[in-house]
Amino acid sequence: MVKIAAWPTAIESYRILFRAVGEFLYRSGGWMTGLLVAVLAKMLPWPTWISWLLVIVTVLGAAAAAASLTIGWCRLILQDETTDSGVITLTFGRRELRGLSHLAPIALLSAVPLTLLALLVGAESWWAPAFILMARGPLDLFGLLRLALSLVLLLALLVGSLVASARLLIALPAVALDEPGRQFPLVWRHSQDSLWPLFFGWLVCVLPAVLPWAIIALYLYHALDASLAAPLVELLAYPVGFLALALSAGFFSYVYAQLVDTPIAPEAPAADALAAE
Repeated sequence: MVKIAAWPTAIESYRILFRAVGEFLYRSGGWMTGLLVAVLAKMLPWPTWISWLLVIVTVLGAAAAAASLTIGWCRLILQDETTDSGVITLTFGRRELRGLSHLAPIALLSAVPLTLLALLVGAESWWAPAFILMARGPLDLFGLLRLALSLVLLLALLVGSLVASARLLIALPAVALDEPGRQFPLVWRHSQDSLWPLFFGWLVCVLPAVLPWAIIALYLYHALDASLAAPLVELLAYPVGFLALALSAGFFSYVYAQLVDTPIAPEAPAADALAAE
């Protein structure tokens, strides 16, 4: 098993992004423009069915854009595959579709506990015992225990899902290189000695992009009406998301390059092993 060098790998993902800013803009510019137009279109007064259609189109477009940029960035790093100079691309073919089939379950894995945690944070009735106690009101022991246990459980689930996601994301560079077979079991087995390096290295790539957006989003929702804050937050989310995707793709491409020094290949079936003997 290969031990992943988390910090040098994360630094390398930033270096390649700064060195290939133009390539990043070519690969993300078309998708970003389409998504921004979709957000602006959703702000107009439409019949209900058109509004829902625009939401569906936006979600599908964001998913296709994420797969296209991730697969393309992996190929840029691992195969030095660049776009034609000055040409904005909207690539989505069989390879990107396969990448989306790997990226979607990973996104859902982290999205479920994150959504539950966000719902808990916004549930004022669950926080009421803590607020009452802070105001020197009566002690609601059951309410406080329920809140504390829920927070601990959801935070543990979130960290566990992110650790698992960091291991599974190594499959995307393999998909970008058209490696055959089921990649999740392979990368899961070969990354078991690098749980925390993968997790913390990935956070170094994602948090500098996501945290400022989250702080701005909280401020906008506090300062503006929700009908105006929501589209502004979404408009900011796409460039931030593309930046985080490129850094993540770079990080896991270099991780994959380290792992293939001990080749990631399916283990021989039992029948083949007996035949070899």
